[in-house]
Amino acid sequence: MVSIFLFTGCGPSGPRVNLVDGLITLDGVPLTQASVAFVADSPDSSPNNQQLPFLATGMTDENGRYNLTTVRGGKIGGGAMLGKFNVTINKKVVTNPPPPGFQGNYRPIYKQITPKKFGDEEESGIVVEVVKGKNVFNFGLKSDGSFEISK
Repeated sequence: MVSIFLFTGCGPSGPRVNLVDGLITLDGVPLTQASVAFVADSPDSSPNNQQLPFLATGMTDENGRYNLTTVRGGKIGGGAMLGKFNVTINKKVVTNPPPPGFQGNYRPIYKQITPKKFGDEEESGIVVEVVKGKNVFNFGLKSDGSFEISK
């Protein structure tokens, strides 16, 4: 008797992913040190569902460029799985850094740089589909809450 098991989603070195990168700007200026997340566009994105895309995340560099990474079961894959994703892009900065050598309780105060809606997967309005191969998504955000996507 021969048994065949088919597992999708994760290989021995991590999830099966496709390269995803791009440029993020805010009002035409590269957005630095912003977090970007591709959140599975599915009603059942539980960790035990091997058929769905997993969360992919990244940070923009000093030029506004990002690369996504997917983590599953401690394994890292450089990119995102196939599927549709709601995209969040968020940048906040601390406005009251503690003085050097400060010891004690510290409560940071943040200033939101990107429009708040872009930080919420249900409100951002940014939806993309990752396909097999290399994917490039450039996001042009505007302070008024509008955006453009180019490939």
